[in-house]
Amino acid sequence: MGLDMLNGEVDVTPHERNELAKEVVDEMVARKDFFYVEPEEHYNSHKELDQLLSMVSKTSSTVFKTVLTLFIVGILAAILIAVGWKK
Repeated sequence: MGLDMLNGEVDVTPHERNELAKEVVDEMVARKDFFYVEPEEHYNSHKELDQLLSMVSKTSSTVFKTVLTLFIVGILAAILIAVGWKK
């Protein structure tokens, strides 16, 4: 039995299927054609990404509010300076 069995429909026993699966995995490892992440590690990575995105969202909102406030204060200061010069 070999990997060429994958090309068509073939009835195989559970034992043959397991052997074929091992061959496929061995071939993938040899070619370095796979990337495997443990499910728990994957889940924890998503939790960390969610926390990071939440923090970035809050930070960007705070930065935006700060920049907007400084912009408005700058405009008001410019208006007051312009009015003061006209007197």
